[in-house]
This record gives sequence, C-alpha cells and structure tokens, in this order.
Amino acid sequence: MSRTVDIGNKVTTSTWNSSLSRWMPLAVLAMVASTIFFLPVYISQYGYAPLDDALAISAKITSGKSWNDILATGPEVDFERYYQPGWHFLLSIAKSVFSLNQEGLLLFSVGFAWCLAAWIPLFYFRRPEVWLACLFLFGLLDFDFIFRLFSGRSFSFSIFTLVSLLALWTPLVEERRLKLVLPTISLLVAGSVWIHGAWYLLALPLLAVALSGNWLATARFACAVGVGILVGAMLTLHPVDHLIYQVQHLYRAIFGDRALQNPVGEFKPNPVGVPVVLFCSLFLLFRIFHRDWRGTSLIHPAFLLGALGWILGLQVARFWYDWGLPSLIFWFALEIQRLLEDHVARESWQRLLFSFLLCLAFFVSLGANQNNRWSINAPLSIAYLKETQDFDTWLPGEDGMVYSNSMGVLLNFFYTFPEAHWRYVLGLEPTNMERDNLQVYGAYRENRDFRALAPWAEKLRPQDRLILISEPNRRPASTLPMLTWKFLPPQYWIGKPPNAPGN
Repeated sequence: MSRTVDIGNKVTTSTWNSSLSRWMPLAVLAMVASTIFFLPVYISQYGYAPLDDALAISAKITSGKSWNDILATGPEVDFERYYQPGWHFLLSIAKSVFSLNQEGLLLFSVGFAWCLAAWIPLFYFRRPEVWLACLFLFGLLDFDFIFRLFSGRSFSFSIFTLVSLLALWTPLVEERRLKLVLPTISLLVAGSVWIHGAWYLLALPLLAVALSGNWLATARFACAVGVGILVGAMLTLHPVDHLIYQVQHLYRAIFGDRALQNPVGEFKPNPVGVPVVLFCSLFLLFRIFHRDWRGTSLIHPAFLLGALGWILGLQVARFWYDWGLPSLIFWFALEIQRLLEDHVARESWQRLLFSFLLCLAFFVSLGANQNNRWSINAPLSIAYLKETQDFDTWLPGEDGMVYSNSMGVLLNFFYTFPEAHWRYVLGLEPTNMERDNLQVYGAYRENRDFRALAPWAEKLRPQDRLILISEPNRRPASTLPMLTWKFLPPQYWIGKPPNAPGN
C-alpha cells in the first residue's frame, strides 16, 4: 500500500480503512453479479425443466429435425424459416462449441436467457445492488415474472434489449457519445428482431420516448430503431417475408378467423395484483414529498412505458410481463440509486453489509423450492414410465399423428422422444394448425369438454394417438368411448383406436 504511514512498526487505522474502502465498489459488484449468475446453477439441482417452448427447441436442435418433421401445420406456414431463426442459430452454436446433449442445451438456454434479462443489466448502474434489490422486491410481489425469466425463451433477449435502450436514453438526451449510442441502439434492435421477432412491438418504447417530450432525441431514437429493424430482418435472409409474416401471425392470433375464443395464457388479461399497485403508489407518494425529488422522473421513458405496459396488460398479459414490468423495475432502480447516492457513501462499510444481506435474501428466497416450483419436471415423469411394461404399445406408431388438448403434450413428449417418427397436430402456435384441426381445438377450449374432441377420436388411424392432459379422476372413456384409454401419472390420458397394435 503506497499511501500507508508507518509510526514505528504500526500502520494507522485510518490509512488501513482508506485502502480497503477503495475495493468496496468492486466487492459489491462481484458479490451481486455472482448471486444473480449462480442462481440458475443452484436451481438446477432440483431437476428443474421449464414447461415451455425451450423443451421443444432443445430437442429439435439436438435431433437435427426440421419443424416440418415435427409439426403438422397449415400449408401456408414455414416454421423453419420464420420461427426465431436467430435464437435457434445461437443455441446451435452453443451446442457445437460446448458439445451439449439435449439436457445440457436445455440448461444452457435457461441460464443464458436468465443472464440476458437479469444479469447483464446490473452493469448499467453505478450502484448495481439497486438492480438486484428491485428484482428481488418485484419477484416477491409477482413471482410469475421471475419464473418467466427462467423459461429459457428468446423473449429474454427482447427484455434485455428493452432495458438496454432505457439505459441509453440518458446519454442520448444529453447528446453524449452519440457516435457510439446510436449504432448500439441499432445493433440491439437488430438482434431482437433476428432472435425473437415481434418487431412491431418496438412501437411501445418509441411511444414512450415520444411522450417524454424530447423531440430531437425521439427522432434520433426512431431512426436508430428503424435501421435496427431493417438490419435484423436482413439477418434472417428473408427480410420482406419475415417482417410480413410477423404481422400476419399477430393478426391471425388475435383478430383473424383463426383467433381462439379462449386464447392461450399469455394473450389473456393480467389483472395486476394489489401488492404491486399499493407498493408503487406508496413509493410515488414518498418520492413526491421528498425534498430532493425531481418531478421529471415521471416523464422518463421507463416510467411511461411501465404505466403503458400496466394498462395494456389489463387486456393482454404479455404487455405487462415483457414490457411494462421490466421498464418499471429499471425506473425503480434509477430512483433508489439516487437515494443511495445521497445517503450512503460509495465506499462505506454500510453499503457492503447491506449488499451482503440483500444477496443472501435474494438467493435464499428466490432459490427456495416452495410448493415444488423448481422441482416440477414433466418430461422426467414420462422418461420414468418408459421402463414400465407395455408402455411402447401406447405410443404412436411410425408416421403417426399425435392429437392433444394442450401444447404441453408436444413439449414433454417430443423432449422425451426426440428421435421418434411421429408428428404433433398441436404445436407451438395454435393458429398455425391446419384449419379443420384448429376448429376442433377451438371448440374444446371454449368449455374444456372432451366431447368436442370426438372428430379427432373418430378419425384416428392405428398408428395415431389422442393424448390428453387431465386429472386422474376425469376419465375421458365416458365421453370418448370409441377409444381404448390408459392413464399415465401424473396427468396423461392416452387414447388409441381398438384396431391399434397391442390391443
């Protein structure tokens, strides 16, 4: 230590403390970053597998199949070309570089998606512990958001892009390093369009920055976003078709004649709970009456987009979880950072102690396996049943079709049997089903009555199967007696025609 002062053979306490304090910010950053980074590693010990698209995507990439070999879609649908080509490319690269098997690729996708949305943004703050604190707080208020970040899906890149754009707003307004900021915005948007798609939703941050009232910065932001959309579309190698398909898919899913009367979960309304609304209201009251509060915080795009996402989320849940809530978390982190900087020294022991307790609470609380939330692993249960007697006679045959009442059947069965030569009628997107099959599925979703599935049951070939996800006591044999049924715990009913092999 170059600045120590020797008094005899002793080093003064004040000099010693000063030397140590210089390392406080780095210690806090390392502690917070490690906590977020290793949380998915800790959760993996429970055997966690996301009950979502990540199962099918990891199985597809490791099996080498195309979506046409897996799904029975309508003739106008080309999933292989349009379904998140950038995400598949990144996971394929990871599989090759790290020599991952199917399970390893699934765990990688979960950890990678989590780090994109939760780990990288902490480096945007001078006090990174505020990002961890806000993730922790809103995770307690609405755990579905945290659980969603562990689904291993490509929308995590869009959340990462959104938070990054919000972080770049201040230097854009202050006209600092524009030659770096504007290309960065374009690159982030390009990655989001190529990896996740849904380019039209970038209208939301554009609207938020426009409402902030800074027209010059808004114009620059809009130009950078527009360039990014074009670059991202070109990365797909089918730019015009890709942009058109995204809009067509949105129309079919919500407004077109293929729209379901009872839509899938993420298209349903999300009534934001009382705890979130109450906390936000109390915090705003506290900040308004704080002597150092700046009212301009309420016109920051992060707050405006949070409010906009909350309003739109009352109609469609994804507006809240993918746009409103991440923006609101970022805004809260900015506000808390200002409070800490006013009252807690950057190199103080109090900051280190607070960060340690926060990391401990974050890790223990969110990593806890409450109500088996991390140990649920549906594919594992199917894999276990593969060892039971006569199980193979209940599986579809060569070139068979799997009809089902839930997308969970594709996710779990395809992940368990990735090499099998049968296809799934209900895939990742219901609106991409063949029209007659979509009508049957839509009729079932209206009231969850198995009798609506009779057209499928009546046309099953010997190699086809009707697989239902339902409770053990809800026996489909009474409503679909034309099939022979077997229950596979914990939730699967498999029906096959009387002329199927093994009967």
